[in-house]
Amino acid sequence: MNNIDKITEYIKAEAEAQCKEIAQKAARECGRLLTESSQAEQTEYWKAINAGTREMEHRLKLLGNLAADEADKQIAALHQEMLDEAFTMAAQKLGELPKKEYGELLKRLALDPGCSAEAVVSTYKNALSLSVVSALFE
Repeated sequence: MNNIDKITEYIKAEAEAQCKEIAQKAARECGRLLTESSQAEQTEYWKAINAGTREMEHRLKLLGNLAADEADKQIAALHQEMLDEAFTMAAQKLGELPKKEYGELLKRLALDPGCSAEAVVSTYKNALSLSVVSALFE
């Protein structure tokens, strides 16, 4: 081998060593970047999952509140219906009283210090509608 071949061989070996070193550095850098990228993706993934979970919990709470409000409305409506029915039944029972007993009831209510004027007036108006006021004057 002549000197030129030796120099060429040396340069070639040196270039191959440098190429190998550059390739190894590039592989390590790619691995590092891939790991960082994967970690960043995982971080973003869990941020999205946690945000979605919080949003669903918030919506579930809102739906629960809406359901509770609707249930309260239905219960209030049922209570009102029961009160209406009770007043209707009471008015019916009062209307079924004999006129004399109804008149005496009105007198007792009017003289009862624990009975409000509204109750007496309301009962008297009911009596007017049932045409039993004449019982007061018999």
